[in-house]
Amino acid sequence: MSAQGASDEGAGPTPRGSWLLVAVFLCAVADNLLGLRAAALVGAPFLILYIIGAWSTLLLAARVLLILCLALALIAALRPDALDLLTRAASRLIYFPAFVAALALLRAAASRSQTTAAAGRYLVAQPPSRRYVALTLGGHFFGILFNIGGLALLIDMVKKANTLEAAGGAAWVRDLREKRMVVAIMRGFSCIALWSPLGVAMNLLIASTPGLAWADVAPYGVAITIGMMALGWLFDRFEARNAAGAAPAAPVVEPRGFFAVARIVGHVVALSLIGLVVEIATDLSFQALLLALVPIYSLCWAVAVEIAERSKAPVRAALGVLRARGVNRFPAYANEIAVFSTSGFLGVVLVALMPREALQLWIAAAAFSPGVVMAGLASVVFALGLVGVNPIVTCSILAGSFAAIDAPGLSPAGVVIALAAGWACVISVGPALSSLVMVSAQLGRPSTEVGFRWNGRYAFTSLALIVAGLLIAGLR
Repeated sequence: MSAQGASDEGAGPTPRGSWLLVAVFLCAVADNLLGLRAAALVGAPFLILYIIGAWSTLLLAARVLLILCLALALIAALRPDALDLLTRAASRLIYFPAFVAALALLRAAASRSQTTAAAGRYLVAQPPSRRYVALTLGGHFFGILFNIGGLALLIDMVKKANTLEAAGGAAWVRDLREKRMVVAIMRGFSCIALWSPLGVAMNLLIASTPGLAWADVAPYGVAITIGMMALGWLFDRFEARNAAGAAPAAPVVEPRGFFAVARIVGHVVALSLIGLVVEIATDLSFQALLLALVPIYSLCWAVAVEIAERSKAPVRAALGVLRARGVNRFPAYANEIAVFSTSGFLGVVLVALMPREALQLWIAAAAFSPGVVMAGLASVVFALGLVGVNPIVTCSILAGSFAAIDAPGLSPAGVVIALAAGWACVISVGPALSSLVMVSAQLGRPSTEVGFRWNGRYAFTSLALIVAGLLIAGLR
């Protein structure tokens, strides 16, 4: 694809909603990076106008959350500390939409790179002995760069590669391969919640826990990620026995595919390490730094791609790509932004309105061990996710609540890891959660089949092992 073709895709006048989200982004940068707290109050009306403009496209759950936020804002306005409370709530309200906007620019840069498509084809074309691990890692790193879009991209490649002809005319072989490849991608995608600084889950949890740094929880999250991926591989090995006697799929050659995958992983690692180094060198939080680092990194990546494509004006072409494939598509993220922003708002306001002293006394009287509390948190997130309550809402409220009280022996990092673990376990099995609904629609299968039948045993086993681990960790 030429540079001109890339910049023309999605080109045209920038939508009004995009300009509104750009204003929200700039206010979030001023608030989080420059310390101008009033900028949060300035940015909130722009976000409200953005949501009003997209109201007809919002899902019912998003509308309910928005109405709830409005009611709580009116209650909060009657408090003596209303200005301080609403300023803090507005800060959280605009941060997550700004983060979504920054990630959209990263997706735009990645989508222009030929590396992305080559890496996806290489992963899907792996032989059965390596395919599960390859697709698990692919679902993980594509998800980090593209969020739910990476999941959709790989699932689409699976459907194109897994034909009846490739299965030797046996429909049962094609269906079994589809199941194994899809669950590998979904399990890798679900583990993003445990550690990735570019993921909404970890960002939300750390932002809801003042004083906690990403480096405090990342090692534990990475360890659990490795464990969950290993468990998924064991499940696949056990289930692969049903494929005995099936003819191997026709090999697909993807030149330089391995190096393409290495580059995708390299981008994730590089951006994470840059953020960590800058966080250590400054007094700024990792979450605040991402608002600046992600757009800058996206522009550098896009420029590098245009130079490789021999564009005559690489910087101009790169900016065109980011505008056409990034900024101009901001209105399409209305549902994500509505849920993320309201969850952040609720995490601040509900914590301020709750009877903190009574909760503190109840926890002290219950005398639960830290392990029991952590195991309970993971289980609550998982259980509510099964009945359709988005983990974003649950985790935002629980993280903010426990950050506001003193639970003897319970560390903030332990709370965050427990919530993230429950989140990771339920993503691949909650029938009403957006990622599973999207995958089911792509496959033309019920979400209960893709969730409970394909991933149920893995998800419940993962939760059981994590709960056991949290109970043991709490005894130390």
